[in-house]
Amino acid sequence: MDGSRLAQFRTAVVGCFGAARAALSDLCDALATEVSARSLPELSTSPFFRRRWSSIYKGLSRGRIDRRALREVFAQAAPRPAAGKRLVLALDASPMVRRQARTAADRTLVHVPNMPEGAAPVLPGWQCSTLVVVPEAASSWVHVLDNPRIPSTETAVSVGAAQVRAILPLLVPERPLLLADGGYGTAAWLQATADLAVDQLLRVARNRVFYRPAPPRTGRRGRPRKDGAPFKCKDCLLYTSDAADDLTR
Repeated sequence: MDGSRLAQFRTAVVGCFGAARAALSDLCDALATEVSARSLPELSTSPFFRRRWSSIYKGLSRGRIDRRALREVFAQAAPRPAAGKRLVLALDASPMVRRQARTAADRTLVHVPNMPEGAAPVLPGWQCSTLVVVPEAASSWVHVLDNPRIPSTETAVSVGAAQVRAILPLLVPERPLLLADGGYGTAAWLQATADLAVDQLLRVARNRVFYRPAPPRTGRRGRPRKDGAPFKCKDCLLYTSDAADDLTR
């Protein structure tokens, strides 16, 4: 993104701020530049934060952001696919551990991977649902479209479905491809997104069992079958070490 586009993007983002706009604007600039800051007082020492340190707390407590307008700004700035290519989206939920924040609102237990052996894989914190555009070239950078927190009254599936539903009308008219992890390979997710104009590539658990449509009734006495033949993912061995050796020869 060149300098003029970056300036336009920043102006559009700041335009989504309501109350405490100036403090929130400076705080965003400080967060983007002070990569070593570990606290709010450290952020207040940034040359890009032009107000007194107390303005950070006022901005966070009184500030308001129009999330719908911000989502539109992010969607407009998202990279468009090259001719003949499809826009690829990715969705996932990530934990934000807040072990010491005892007074944080709506703090729950979140799943944390790679915990020591014998320790419960959960810690106090929040979860955020992130929807991004995946770049065409392999990279650790992505373009964020939406990143709300998942409240304790909802699930990653319900929040993620609402995100995709809200963002699709703002993107290119072609059907994008959505990538999602195993937490979205569920009946609840498929039912929530069945009517959306998006193709999906989802990971499913290896022990998942799918059933084909029920066969027609036979006319015999007794209860008719509700499901057809099962399809067990664990029985579908698509890639083995022997097959890998064959491919490399």
